Amino acid sequence: MFFFFKKSKKIGLALGGGGARGIAHLGILQVLNEENIPISCISGTSVGAFIGAFVAEGRPIEEMIEMVNSLKLKDFMVLDFKFQGISSSEKTIGKIVKKHIKHDSFSGLKIPFSVVTSDIDRGVPVVLKKGSLSKAVSMSANFPGLFSPIEHEGSHYVDGGVFVNVPTRQVRHLGADIVIGIDLNPEKNFSCARKSVLDVANRSIDLLIDNQQIRRADLIVNPVKEFYSLFETKNNKLMLEMGRKCAENEIIPFLIKKKVI
Repeated sequence: MFFFFKKSKKIGLALGGGGARGIAHLGILQVLNEENIPISCISGTSVGAFIGAFVAEGRPIEEMIEMVNSLKLKDFMVLDFKFQGISSSEKTIGKIVKKHIKHDSFSGLKIPFSVVTSDIDRGVPVVLKKGSLSKAVSMSANFPGLFSPIEHEGSHYVDGGVFVNVPTRQVRHLGADIVIGIDLNPEKNFSCARKSVLDVANRSIDLLIDNQQIRRADLIVNPVKEFYSLFETKNNKLMLEMGRKCAENEIIPFLIKKKVI
């Protein structure tokens, strides 16, 4: 007699970029954790790379929320003498990653993880999944104009969102059977009335991002339904709640329907 056991499907998360909206990722992860839904692999872009590194490390979600809430805009500002940006992501974001993840390597993570960055010399997206974790996250979360390009192996790199804002194909390549993409860019409902120059620039960037990668996901969710600045942290509590509602109303029902849980 032969017994056949159904192999459980591996869930992979593609964590998109979106600056301060990134705490919505944690709201989603908080609910998945509460429901004991395991994540098998993660790929991240920009703030998604930053959040993803800590999740792949196995850091408790509540601890991550506390850490993110403690960060202010000034924590990302240091004078950069290359003068190709206002600040340096290596000296800010990279420093935070290295401080909290001591081994600073992909190989030391608990689950497979990759990040996407943009090679602006060759004009192509690049996937990183080995070497220094802090440098890779810095290269992915390297917002043009705010941070100077990072030189690495003869090329210069900026934010991964320039080419791939929601890395669905990349997480599929890590072995995911079910790919859930989390897109932090609001779909519509933006008015220029009473908005600052920076807000208008933010929205323009949102609209420029190529979303072709999204088609490769089994499910794409947009937890942030309205426009919120990439740089404001005052909405953290609201973003967290938006992420929770998204998980409860969209992701959990999808996984139940697919008989994954």
